[in-house]
Amino acid sequence: MFSLERILRRDAAEIHDEFNYDMRSNKGPIHWGEVKPEWSQCNNGSMQSPIHLTNKTIQTLSALGPLQLNYTKTNATFVNRGHDIMLRFNAPKNYLKLNGTQYLLKQCHWHSPAEHTMDGKRFGLEFHMVHQTPSGQTAVLAILYRVSEKADAFLELEGSVTREQLRLLQHPLRHDSKANARPVQPLNNRLVQLNLLKDMVNDKH
Repeated sequence: MFSLERILRRDAAEIHDEFNYDMRSNKGPIHWGEVKPEWSQCNNGSMQSPIHLTNKTIQTLSALGPLQLNYTKTNATFVNRGHDIMLRFNAPKNYLKLNGTQYLLKQCHWHSPAEHTMDGKRFGLEFHMVHQTPSGQTAVLAILYRVSEKADAFLELEGSVTREQLRLLQHPLRHDSKANARPVQPLNNRLVQLNLLKDMVNDKH
C-alpha cells in the first residue's frame, strides 16, 4: 500500500547532489571514493558491487537452507532522491531471515538499467530491497526486471491522486539523468554462492 505524501517534484525532493552516475563528472562513479573519506572503499575496496555473474563464477550449494521472507501489506512513502525513486517504509515490520539473522526491510529503490549483469546480459531494470539489523548489518535482495508494456494489476494506492501528481509520476525525475546504474566492478576472486535447495537439485535430475 503506497502513500503519496510527497509530490514527486524536484524542488520537494531529497536530492543527493553529492554524487551522480555521469562517467564524465568529477562526482561520477570513478570518483565516488574521493567525495567523502568514508566513501574511500568505492575506489579502494575489493568487495564492491555490482558484479558480472556467470556460471563459471557461481558455486552451487544447499547448506544455507531456505531464505525466509516475511512480507505483508504495509504503508510506504515515495521519496524523490534526485538520482532515483525510493520507497521508504514508515514503520518497518517486514523482514527476511538469513543464517538465523533477521533483517528488517527499510527501503526499496530502482536502478535503470540493471546494475548486475548475467552471462553478458544487462536487464532493463533492477529493484533493490534494502534490509538492516539493529546493529547496521545490511542484506539487499535484488530483483531483475524484464521491462514490459503490460500494467501491474497488483499495486494498490491508499487515498487519492491528483492529475498533477500522476503527470509528475509519468515523467523523468531529472531530464539530465539518463541512467542510475554503477558500472560493473571487479570480482577480485570472490566466491559467488547460489543457494539451491535439495528439492530443487533433485527436480533437475
